[in-house]
Amino acid sequence: MNILLVDDDETLRESLNLLLENEGYTIAVAASGEEALKKADLEYFDLVLCDVRMPGIDGLETIERLKDRVDDAYFIVMTGYASDEAPIKALKLGVDDYLTKPFDIPVFLEKLRAVARRRKRTLKEASLGLGRLLASLRDFYPEYANECEKVEEQSLGLAESLNLSSEQQETLMFGSWLHPLGCVSPEREDNPTEAAAPTDQLAGLLRQFAQPSSTELLAGVLRSAVSVARGEPVSGELHEDVKSALKEQGVASPSGEAQPTNRLVVKTLGQLEIKLSGQIVERKAWQSSNAKWLFVYLLTRGCQSVPEGRLAEQFWPGSPAKKAHRALVSSVHRARKALDDPELLVRYDKSYGIKRDCDYWLDCEEMVDAYKEGTLHFYRQNNDLATSHLNRVLELYKGDFIPSCADSWAVRIREDLKMKAVDAAEKLAQLELSVDPARSEQWCRKAISLEPTSEPAWATLFRALADQGRRHDVETAFKDCTRTLKEELSLSPGARLIQSYEESLEME
Repeated sequence: MNILLVDDDETLRESLNLLLENEGYTIAVAASGEEALKKADLEYFDLVLCDVRMPGIDGLETIERLKDRVDDAYFIVMTGYASDEAPIKALKLGVDDYLTKPFDIPVFLEKLRAVARRRKRTLKEASLGLGRLLASLRDFYPEYANECEKVEEQSLGLAESLNLSSEQQETLMFGSWLHPLGCVSPEREDNPTEAAAPTDQLAGLLRQFAQPSSTELLAGVLRSAVSVARGEPVSGELHEDVKSALKEQGVASPSGEAQPTNRLVVKTLGQLEIKLSGQIVERKAWQSSNAKWLFVYLLTRGCQSVPEGRLAEQFWPGSPAKKAHRALVSSVHRARKALDDPELLVRYDKSYGIKRDCDYWLDCEEMVDAYKEGTLHFYRQNNDLATSHLNRVLELYKGDFIPSCADSWAVRIREDLKMKAVDAAEKLAQLELSVDPARSEQWCRKAISLEPTSEPAWATLFRALADQGRRHDVETAFKDCTRTLKEELSLSPGARLIQSYEESLEME
């Protein structure tokens, strides 16, 4: 995992640099916001650790600018002011987590492990998305499927002789299918824009699937995929394209509860359901997946319009500008037709957005609002309010965010919402621990069912079981935890987790 550390404190920079290198992370350090921006222009980072108060460009502005460069990276803010307002400021920044200096090293390392878990899951989602798209290509272009399978067989034979890992072999297998895409002629279809969509999606997903550890292996594949998406021949050295490609493009109400009465009601968690004036918009009405995903994407942006260029990059990555524009116009037309309301999706000055006075309800939006409120009350120790809002988070979270969409923006939202649900369950477990250990246990198991490697949930579970006098179950839970961490992350329990286990065994 590539980490960018931004802090003007030289002693802290050197200490954290040494610590993180010893933990196996790849670290780049910056003493100022200006230096951080320059480094982000040259390479991709999975995680940014940034101090808030720095001379020159302060941490807030640095983070805002970095989000434009590495918008799918994770951000952790470090602040030297341990006030009740620290979590509030962190949430307003839109960061993923925050730390108060001086921070506890085991807690710090545990947060980094959590980011590593998210990254692994995101890559897995991308891999599954590639597999689904390749399967559709077998049907879409059967004339060269047999040839690609021969290339795949030869490639995997070579991979085995080179003793490549299973992960690298899988990447090479995808490359065997991507490399010949230059011979595909989208113009043969009645609708060239739609016909080219699988190729564009493959190029975008490959960017998401890429990992720094396998850069050399992916380079040739990436060059081919990016070239094909742009309509260029598959040849030549495209170093800048490869660098660009390696940058990852990375809750409904329970029955019996009052349902939303808004004109537009959209449920995205567990499964997608779009209702307009009480009527479900049927799947076939959309005509194409991109029209549906475009509408949902714009809805997740609230009432903010999105520039045409950004939409083109998001949905048709690497495509020539004119081609992407035609595809965008076509998708907007289809979305308006499906909704039977041309005014709902509005074109502004070179941008598109949902009508600003639209009366809508979006489950994932309410979930995020409930999570923010619950988190604020949790840190302010307003336990009743925290419990109420965090319970609402888990009521709304019915499953993955539009699980049938493999686009990078959806994968990112999907993972973010899942981790918010996990965190809400972890916090509820802590709140219930001293009040109702059995209820705390239930929340721990909920968090673990969503994220089996959640160390905070396992740690609280040990205590909850011990408080119920179930020593044997504590030992069993620790064995389960150890096995899960080993299988999922190739890690052993951290110091804080072991301490929680040992303290739980000592309880009477």
